[in-house]
Amino acid sequence: MTGDMPEVYEGDRDYAFVCYSHDDRDAVLPVIRALADEGYRVWYDDGIELATDYPKKVADHVYGCAFFVMFVSRASLGSRWCNDEVGYALELGRHVLPVYLQEVELSRALQMRLGSVQALYWYAYATDDEFNEKLFSVRMLDSCLKPEGRRRRGIPPRGAATGFSV
Repeated sequence: MTGDMPEVYEGDRDYAFVCYSHDDRDAVLPVIRALADEGYRVWYDDGIELATDYPKKVADHVYGCAFFVMFVSRASLGSRWCNDEVGYALELGRHVLPVYLQEVELSRALQMRLGSVQALYWYAYATDDEFNEKLFSVRMLDSCLKPEGRRRRGIPPRGAATGFSV
């Protein structure tokens, strides 16, 4: 990590793309930090250098991700960037995990696209640790785990969930 920010993964291995509104940064960064600390390769937009072609950089990273996590909130639903990113991830057939930061009403378009996708409800967990354990149990996220990550060290995953079961 550089400073207080979790490391942004740049490489050719599977990684999770994190989509969020900057208005939700205080809620999202601890989750990104927990993923990185647990050994997951994570990319989020802190990895974009100044004077870079922002849309190209984001599109390239959505294209290259193995797993797409969208933090859903009123702010992210109102963000053109978040809507473009999740739409592109779905068009590409990426595994998408919506994480609801608050109760929201999805647009009909997003209801249609995300309605059949299982999700996590961050606001429903009593503690961040409980939420993180559930997130870490998502099997489809395993491909984004570094070799030195918890499951590859022979430590069994916590929780009984498989796939996106929540």
